[in-house]
Amino acid sequence: MQIKRFSLKHIKEEAAADATTEEKKDTRSLPQMIDDVIRNYHRPELEQMDEIETLLRRALFTDYAKNEYQLLYIHSKFAEFKASLEQHFAKEEAVVFPLMLDETRRNRASWVKVMELENEHSQAEEKIWDLRQNTSYFSIPGDSCEAMQDAYRKLAVLCDGISDHVTEENGVIFPAYEKLIE
Repeated sequence: MQIKRFSLKHIKEEAAADATTEEKKDTRSLPQMIDDVIRNYHRPELEQMDEIETLLRRALFTDYAKNEYQLLYIHSKFAEFKASLEQHFAKEEAVVFPLMLDETRRNRASWVKVMELENEHSQAEEKIWDLRQNTSYFSIPGDSCEAMQDAYRKLAVLCDGISDHVTEENGVIFPAYEKLIE
């Protein structure tokens, strides 16, 4: 298994490579791209995070004696991760995406808000890296309860989805927006 270490530089390089291919194929308008991100990433990821939170809470009470350290770690780190993503999604949907869609406000100053999102994406990828490393890449502890097993499986899927989500925004949507303000 190849393990990737994500950094802002890595994400930008990967996004640039993907964008070169995607820009040729992607005929969606900016509003369509943003709607797709909200529908295909934000909504499902919010639901996934709620499911994982419930599973981790159940595991915390079921498996505490067997897996105290790991449970405390994953429970607290996931809570931080979930909160930061919820705040990030709210910022995108309430502030930055509407700004990007408002043709009268498309300028270099608005680009600063987009760059803030890229920085937050980098922070999310770092949190994913930390979760992966400290769970042995979501290797399910052999003596864990069903809730913990399900949480790890769902967390692995969520993290992969978040990485795809970041690539979509950094590599397709943000470059499309940048072209509109040039």
